[in-house]
Amino acid sequence: MTYAFLFLTYDNIILNFKSDNIYIHPKYPDKVKKEHKKYIIKNLINPTEWCNFSIVKATINLLKESFNNKSNKWFFILSQDSFPLYNNYIEKFEQLHNNKSIFSFRNKYEDYYKTSQWWVLNRDDAEIIINTELKYEHRFTKRIKDGCADEYYFLSVLMWENPKYKYTNLRIMYDKWLEHTIQKSPAFFNRLLKEDFDYIDKNKCLFIRKIIDDFKLDRYITKRKLYVIYIETETNKDNIIFNNKFDFMLMISIDINKIKKEIVKRSIYIFNIIHKFYYETILNICYEKFISNWDLVIFTSEKFNMNNYNYIDKVKKYLPYNKFQFKNGKLQNKKFYFLIDGGDLPSYIAKIV
Repeated sequence: MTYAFLFLTYDNIILNFKSDNIYIHPKYPDKVKKEHKKYIIKNLINPTEWCNFSIVKATINLLKESFNNKSNKWFFILSQDSFPLYNNYIEKFEQLHNNKSIFSFRNKYEDYYKTSQWWVLNRDDAEIIINTELKYEHRFTKRIKDGCADEYYFLSVLMWENPKYKYTNLRIMYDKWLEHTIQKSPAFFNRLLKEDFDYIDKNKCLFIRKIIDDFKLDRYITKRKLYVIYIETETNKDNIIFNNKFDFMLMISIDINKIKKEIVKRSIYIFNIIHKFYYETILNICYEKFISNWDLVIFTSEKFNMNNYNYIDKVKKYLPYNKFQFKNGKLQNKKFYFLIDGGDLPSYIAKIV
């Protein structure tokens, strides 16, 4: 028995799998490294677009080519930045699947079943998806409420083909979204905290996505203080000062590849946010369990000068954070202050008590 790893990518993959049984559907095949070109499948969908049925077609083409190898019994759909959370992830997988395909079910809309786009199919279910390739495409000509075609298609087809269809409901892919605000993408990981490992263990995740080049899988031991630095187009990156007494995270509204690697590699998480939701993102981060690892958190604004940290004791004006309503209630046990630098540019202080 072999396991087929199917990658939907822009270009290259982070290759860390104990397998050479890899299939890649790249958006930009010319940018794929020479050593990875052998994994590119023959039939590419060009172009593919986010939240478009073209992603479903690309995924089916990955299934079709990998299905031709009759020894492939399980088919994993993964992103280019997927990384196994265990050295023995196949052994872990064998303990979980119960001979059924794995989906992470989200919700149902009419008779459409929404899941995470990251799943594992057994060979029987892969065959059904391949054989019904054109049968249900007409049902996805319009975008479905609160989701994309690739989130709805695969489990829905299997349920439409067999109303008594059974699967294993697990979240095999770990990624981090802030629950109460809108982001451009999940957070990037450079390190993992205790809360990450708690979630991974509880949900039996096998892979993690959105890792950066310096990612380390071991648990990071935090310091007492944290800087959350906001980087936008007008941020003076030369004003970003690293102090060994602080940990660092980033909130960014620009391409991560435009940020100095020194800054990126010093960060635990990197939140890819939308500028207009900057304030809500601050509050949302303070709502997360992981923030209690620090006694003091400083959130910088786009133009803030980090040299002015000493102003913390001079300006203590409360932010109206209790007016911001989360689904599960208001923030508790947090004290917020303005921090003003010499140019009257604000930053925010959170004392975690």
